[in-house]
Amino acid sequence: MKIINYYITIFLLCILSLNASSQKSFKKQAEILFAKENYHEALKSLNAYPKCNEDLDALYMRAICNYQTQNPEQCIADMIKLDKELYGKKEIYLYSAKSHQDLGMFAEAADSYKRYLSLIDDKTEQLTIINEIKRCGDSGKIQFLPQIAYIENFSEAV
Repeated sequence: MKIINYYITIFLLCILSLNASSQKSFKKQAEILFAKENYHEALKSLNAYPKCNEDLDALYMRAICNYQTQNPEQCIADMIKLDKELYGKKEIYLYSAKSHQDLGMFAEAADSYKRYLSLIDDKTEQLTIINEIKRCGDSGKIQFLPQIAYIENFSEAV
C-alpha cells in the first residue's frame, strides 16, 4: 500500500510540474510573438495563459495586443487594471488614450493624453501629444455639428 501511495504521489507531482511549465510556455510564446509584432497570435497565447490577470507584464502585453487587434474596449479594461496596480510603464496612458479616441470618447482620451504628457521628457513627443489633445478637443466639438455631406458607395461599376 505504501508503494502505491508513493507512485501516486510521484505521478501527481509530475502532472503539477507539467502544468506549471505549460503555463510558463504560454507566456514565453506570447513574449516571442509580441516581440515579432504578431499581435493576433500573441493575444491567443496570452488568453490561454491562466495567470494573465495576475501577471502584470502579461496583462500589459495583452492590453497592447488588444489595441493592435482593434479591440479598444478590452485594452482600456486591461489598462485600468494596470493603473490600479500602479504598474510602472507610462505607456499605459498612451494606449488608454488611443483606445478612448478610437471609441469616440474624446474627453477621456484627452485626460489620458494629459497624464502621459506629464510623464514624458522628449520635446518632439510632447508636441505630438499636445496635438493629439487638441485633436480630441476639436473632435468633441465636430461630432455635434450638422452633417454637411453624405458618402455613398457607387460599387465597382463606377
